[in-house]
Amino acid sequence: MGIKNNRGSIMIITMGFVLVFTMLGLGSLHHAGLQNEMAEKLKFSNQAYWRAEAGIQKAISRINYNKCTNFFQCGTSPAIQCTDCNCAGASKCLTETFNDSLGVQIADYNLNVNTDNSIIISAGTSYADTTVANPQKRKIGVSSSPFAFALFGDDTVNLDNNNHVDSYDSSKLKSDGTPCLYNQVCADGSTNVNSTGNVGTNGTATDITQGNGTTISGQVSSDNNITLPTVSVPSNFNATNSGQTGTAPSTISGSGDYTYDNISDSLTVTGTVRLKLTTSSATNSITLGNGRFIRLTTGSSLTIYATGPGGIAADNPNVAINDVNTPLPTNLIFYSMGSSDIIIKNNSPLYMAIYAPNAAIQIHNTNPSNAVYGSFIGKSVNFHNNNTFHYDEALKKKSPGIGNFVILSWQECNPYDTSTNCT
Repeated sequence: MGIKNNRGSIMIITMGFVLVFTMLGLGSLHHAGLQNEMAEKLKFSNQAYWRAEAGIQKAISRINYNKCTNFFQCGTSPAIQCTDCNCAGASKCLTETFNDSLGVQIADYNLNVNTDNSIIISAGTSYADTTVANPQKRKIGVSSSPFAFALFGDDTVNLDNNNHVDSYDSSKLKSDGTPCLYNQVCADGSTNVNSTGNVGTNGTATDITQGNGTTISGQVSSDNNITLPTVSVPSNFNATNSGQTGTAPSTISGSGDYTYDNISDSLTVTGTVRLKLTTSSATNSITLGNGRFIRLTTGSSLTIYATGPGGIAADNPNVAINDVNTPLPTNLIFYSMGSSDIIIKNNSPLYMAIYAPNAAIQIHNTNPSNAVYGSFIGKSVNFHNNNTFHYDEALKKKSPGIGNFVILSWQECNPYDTSTNCT
């Protein structure tokens, strides 16, 4: 009886071991299957990721070099091909394809570019034979604006002691519908102070210098390899209505295009005005002595193209150079085609954007309580002691494009998200 009982116990124990090892084996097979499935999904996801990235680069290339002629107006049937990047005011779409292992033509990525070419959405896909897996979507902001930096010097940027750089976005609105200015509370409840006061140069890291107490709320970058394109007077500048000569008057009233030699005294502007300054004999296109100003009435704007030396000498203007009611840097933009220095000694808040790729820009703040707002792009940029500079992010969205489109922002989206953030 004892032997028979022992044999029965051994059989039960053996069967238990067999069951345990069987379960372990099945578990290992299941785990291996899961690992293989995860590896496949990761592979497909990576394929979709890089296809979405390829779509972004292809879109930028075709905007910059092919004038969008490969795109079609979104939603048209039969599809209407774009002849330029305006595309009759429509959004632009494009689908690139590839052949799968069975020779079936499959979508590689789908592109959607908005009407002003500022947002590109690329949805990349990956396929196992003909089964879609893990689509990926990328949304980027692009701009051809020259004002993509707070401060940029082709050669150098120097910020002496106790300077501060940050940013805000004047295109945001307050709850009453008026522009949300720096440090104000906007309609979305946020305070309009941001940290994209980016400072850059094409020089090396040592070509950006910061003195004691200087802070930059943004990225600092060197070796950018950015070509600052030459600016020119727009081809649609109305020369017929701009035959004026001599020094600009004290008042320009009425929207339109105007031509003068220079500005050498205070100027008040009413309307949407484009002004060409043609002096070739004087060093400076604009000279503002003590107490002089450029003032924009409410709702007005002034864009200046200096075709001569392009210098500015502003010595302690005691009135803000812009609309005193709603001061927006986007409303006062100065383009210099020359190489004369731009020197501003500001005794009041200064609101303007300067693009002078061949000139040195120097800012002397004689009253530390008054800040400078806008964007300054030059051969070199030099801020002397005790300046506060607020970069207006609206400039990279509103100013006219003069160069190739570059990426300004990047966002990875859930491909199934239909919210306004990803579409």
